[in-house]
Amino acid sequence: MLDTTFTVIDLEWNSALPGSKAPTRERDMMFEIIEIGAIRLSSRLDVTGAFHSNVRPVLYRRMHRHIAKLTGRTEQSLRSGDRFPVVYRQMLDFIGEKAILASWGHSDPEVLKSNIEYFQLEKPTSWLALDLQQLFSTLAEDTSSKDQRSVEYALDFLNLPKDLPFHEALSDARYAARIFQATLAPFKASCDKSAVSIYMEKIRPFLYDPWVNRQYTQTVTLTKTDEPLDVLKKTAFACPACDNKLKIIHKPLTSGWRIVKKGRTWFALGRCVTHGRCEILAKRNGTKEKSYLSVRVRIPR
Repeated sequence: MLDTTFTVIDLEWNSALPGSKAPTRERDMMFEIIEIGAIRLSSRLDVTGAFHSNVRPVLYRRMHRHIAKLTGRTEQSLRSGDRFPVVYRQMLDFIGEKAILASWGHSDPEVLKSNIEYFQLEKPTSWLALDLQQLFSTLAEDTSSKDQRSVEYALDFLNLPKDLPFHEALSDARYAARIFQATLAPFKASCDKSAVSIYMEKIRPFLYDPWVNRQYTQTVTLTKTDEPLDVLKKTAFACPACDNKLKIIHKPLTSGWRIVKKGRTWFALGRCVTHGRCEILAKRNGTKEKSYLSVRVRIPR
């Protein structure tokens, strides 16, 4: 742990315009990174460096109006910066080989992963990820609430200054780093252990491997005579991470499937021998004449 550093990252990204024709490989990269901000912290949570760069997009080169409104960025700004592969290599040099990548929620690591895969770049598999949003809710608020607290809410809760603009990558990374420091500060002098040991003890339950595929969707076509629940019982589902067949967990007096909304939505739990519990959610879509089941399989966090 002594040689482990933390890097708090924040990403801004763009997406396809409403109604526009999707690029051929759009599914590989739904969101394209246009800005990266990062704050590096030592194992004792002292700030040791900052990184910022705009990224010039190759797919979504027109600014989505919702993103423009949220970030205040103009379409002209998309013409500045280097392409992602260049900025990514610079970011790797800044972060280092052994690091914990901290972010507010888990969206940023997922978008980073999709951009890396789209450009066929090497993943730094030695990195672990840390969800600061969950860490804050559990340790600072002392709650297991599933509410997704905003950065601004956490700053107010911890009485931290709001002296930087919001929705700018470097500023938001600084804010998230301050929340990280303030959340763990009360535990620093709580016992005779070193601060580094205490910090690692507190964050360990919130660490995860960001490179593991945690979710996929599949479509099951239905005929006019098909009963969706019967089809689901006969369909095999796989673990998103390793593709091994899932075993449906049967509850007493049930087939393992639960009706969430009659005729529309069903839910079941599956188990992978390697990655544990998986959640399977099926929704019926389409028309009465031509319908299908949209199924999402995911490993819960």
